[in-house]
Amino acid sequence: MKEEVLPTPVPFGFRLSIAQEGSESKAGAGKRRKKKVLRLEKAYIDFLTENSLPPPYQPLPSFDRRFNELQESHAAKQTADIEECDNILKQYAEYGCAYVEIEFTDDEKDEGFAG
Repeated sequence: MKEEVLPTPVPFGFRLSIAQEGSESKAGAGKRRKKKVLRLEKAYIDFLTENSLPPPYQPLPSFDRRFNELQESHAAKQTADIEECDNILKQYAEYGCAYVEIEFTDDEKDEGFAG
């Protein structure tokens, strides 16, 4: 696989796991998903170290079943984001660099990334 380095840190509002999850619906039938491995810059690693994510949201008890489902979904996404950040920091601590794998179609080609 060809290694690419992100020229700038991934923007704070761009969460890789959520973006990958959301892009699955964009692919549509018949479109082939491609994978790309990107190397993260030290500036992004430093950003993650200095700005750690808060602990996962603890759902409040409610009689509304749909509200409970939404709370649990939100907590699951937060937990996934925290695990992803921890994985990036662990990679950096062990190897001195960190990589992420993203999926995209030809239509979405490198959307949000330079290079």
